[in-house]
Amino acid sequence: GAGIFQRLQRHVQADFVALQDTTANSKLQSEGQRMGKQKQAKRYQVTKPDELFTKGPIRFERHGRFIVGRNNWTSDEHSRFMNGLADQYDAVVAEIDALVTEAAAEVARYDPLQILHRAWWMLSDIRIDIEAENQVGKEDVLATRMVDYVQSLIASTQPSSPKEELCDEGWAKLKNLIGQIFDRINNGYFLSSTAKLRQSTAPLNQAYEEFVYLAQLHWCNVTGKQYQNHQIAALRELLGPQTQIVEAMYGLSSAQLCDELERIWHSLTFGIRDAFDAMQQFREKLTVALDADGITEIAVNQDPGIVSTAVERHGLQELGERAAEMWMGLDMFDLQKVCTARLPAQFLEDFSWSPGQDAEFFGSDGDFKGWPLRIWPTFKRPFLKVDGRHYCFDGSMLFDHFYRQLEKQAFKVGESVKQRWIEGRKRISESLPFDYLHRLLPGSHSLREVYYHLDESGKKKRYEADGLLMYDGHLFIVEVKSGAFTYTSPATDAPSHVQSLRNLVSDPAKQGQRVLRYLRESSVARFYDEVGNEKAALRLSDYRHVTLCAITLDPFTEMAARIQHLHAVGVEVGDEPIWALSIDDLRVYADLFTNPLEFLHFVEQRRNAFRSPVLQLDDELDHLGMYLKHNHYRKHAEELVKSDHRPHLQFVGYREEIDKFFSNRLRQAESPP
Repeated sequence: GAGIFQRLQRHVQADFVALQDTTANSKLQSEGQRMGKQKQAKRYQVTKPDELFTKGPIRFERHGRFIVGRNNWTSDEHSRFMNGLADQYDAVVAEIDALVTEAAAEVARYDPLQILHRAWWMLSDIRIDIEAENQVGKEDVLATRMVDYVQSLIASTQPSSPKEELCDEGWAKLKNLIGQIFDRINNGYFLSSTAKLRQSTAPLNQAYEEFVYLAQLHWCNVTGKQYQNHQIAALRELLGPQTQIVEAMYGLSSAQLCDELERIWHSLTFGIRDAFDAMQQFREKLTVALDADGITEIAVNQDPGIVSTAVERHGLQELGERAAEMWMGLDMFDLQKVCTARLPAQFLEDFSWSPGQDAEFFGSDGDFKGWPLRIWPTFKRPFLKVDGRHYCFDGSMLFDHFYRQLEKQAFKVGESVKQRWIEGRKRISESLPFDYLHRLLPGSHSLREVYYHLDESGKKKRYEADGLLMYDGHLFIVEVKSGAFTYTSPATDAPSHVQSLRNLVSDPAKQGQRVLRYLRESSVARFYDEVGNEKAALRLSDYRHVTLCAITLDPFTEMAARIQHLHAVGVEVGDEPIWALSIDDLRVYADLFTNPLEFLHFVEQRRNAFRSPVLQLDDELDHLGMYLKHNHYRKHAEELVKSDHRPHLQFVGYREEIDKFFSNRLRQAESPP
């Protein structure tokens, strides 16, 4: 995830450009979960801050768990600054172009496997102690980019020959270049481009520009759409109905393909532990062998070659080489060694780039050549092919996009295969939400794929609903969308991002509201199957709570969580509260909740949060985190803002305990909820 540092950056940049013109002493307040005891607003504004951070005219103070931001500019000062940023636009673009070109040239000089091997160990060293998203800092994000973005540069840059040895100086230079690229985009380009837009004569939609900015920030900086615990399980569920297509394409079933992907997942997740175990096993057996030969430590120090002789005599060469290759070589990433059943050659070719093979990242027309604002080559193919062998260095690159990558390969086969895939996708995506809801609410009753008749302009029209679920006075109206969220970059095709939200959230919201209207207008609402047989007759008065759910296959919770605030960019969901979430979110809830009544209470509070102008959270799980901490979390948030002039509130850090839970479950599968 983006992490606390990126959120703080967001506040700084939003105060410069995304908000309305700044007035003196305007205030930006944000609340974190982890720090200190709660203090009333009037009290903490006058106390000495625990920490102080300044950037130009922006001043941030931390008072316990509150962060207060102040901007000391006048409107004229702000206007002059914005004009200066606009004037810098061409220079900023030229600087980033130069940095990208230089970074690609550096990548071309060295063996790509040396670069990615070193990058992976750097990333692993940082990640090993991170349990929650809000522990992620700037250096941690850079370490991730040294794997995924650098692999994209490798895939799109023709390598030089002969290769140079990757020395510490070369590594430091490449790392510095990558850091500068992302820093200049996050802290330079976004500011200048928005300032330049403000100078245009065309009317500027402030909300739309902020939406595009946040979408671009997420595109460049955030990977990991699922908890690692769920990556393989999710693929097994989604690919189960597609096994005949997968087998026809690659000669192995969906289950077999997922088995091999799980081995890759295991190597990237637990490879260090396995390497340690292999080295420990070799050392123990070598110690026994040396003792059996009567070789002492003194003798080893005097003649190190004696160890090699003992290793050969006792047949330990293979064990020693395996341990060494796992620690210092490429065995953890080499798919031919990681996968027990050799992955089909066609599959590896379809999902691998050779160095310089991708022609679009730098070569296609348009802006941002080689920039992180384009579609990265790793978004299309996660593996790297070097000298006839295939490697995988990052699980996020693999699992964030794999299902849709495989889907595109199936669509290439032919129209009949495409339609079969779509039908299977629709069937499983409409089934999974109910499977998880039944798991959360054991004993609940559901109606799936039902039809009803509603008066429209004096005529009865037949409509379909994906399903209804009933439990203990709660009625869930469920609409599911299995279509893909746009794969295009918001920097080059922002309208597609808005349209995707309309298709995947606005449309099912309207469908759910139509079902609710039917229930309200009917003393007894009758629902039928496809051929007209009555399946149920419901009375709205029998239910204390009704929840409209728009559930998607693709996760985009950083937008869906604040869907009610996006009407200004053209995404209308109506006045009725809508719970927009993904199947991945339901999968998380199914692991966290064991008491159905607690889950229902959370749903009630989640519904209440829809109407709050204060709660604009970045992720669906922030809602859950706030609920676990404050219970009636809408009330808690609104009590913090009681004055007529409401500051902007940002609630961060609330996923920490959830992140830690899933981190613990990686080590211990049966960790209690």
